[in-house]
Amino acid sequence: MTAYHNAVAEARAQHEKAHVEIGIELNDSSLPEANRICKIDILVQDGQSSGAVVVTLNNWNQFEPVVDLSDGFEVELNPGKWDNLHFECNSDLSLTPGIADWFYRWLDLDEKSGRPKDKYGIGQCVHTLWGPYSKGIESWIGVDFGSAPAEAALELLEILREDGATRVRVGTFNDYLADAQEKQSN
Repeated sequence: MTAYHNAVAEARAQHEKAHVEIGIELNDSSLPEANRICKIDILVQDGQSSGAVVVTLNNWNQFEPVVDLSDGFEVELNPGKWDNLHFECNSDLSLTPGIADWFYRWLDLDEKSGRPKDKYGIGQCVHTLWGPYSKGIESWIGVDFGSAPAEAALELLEILREDGATRVRVGTFNDYLADAQEKQSN
């Protein structure tokens, strides 16, 4: 959160106004609603002009993949970035009600979750959901966890298990970024 706090402090020092975690909807009806709604890290304003400030977490946690198997559910944890984490499943993943409900609850557009904001206005919420996408017999979703606590990722893993996945690979995988960008440009 230090990088996010520093970015908010810098934006407030350099601009007339800096709004934190502002919800927007993209004007693209080809996407499912959950993929059109997101939160901008910081929205800055100076007079009549405005722009988004994206907080990119560049520090990768480097470690060997860790595998946990519990009650027939295998999770492989790989290095990843909190603002761009992929969940690859061995099942046909779709935007199920469970995933959509999870996303809206953690996006917290109406700010009724009861999760407190910190002194910078950061409110423990996810920012973006990408997918689901299919790649062969596997499918995956991507999440910008924004300021959400680890509890949000653990809840998502449980939903994926309930939706039929028996194996989930978690991490930031660059080949998926190219796939997602290609699908959005088509």
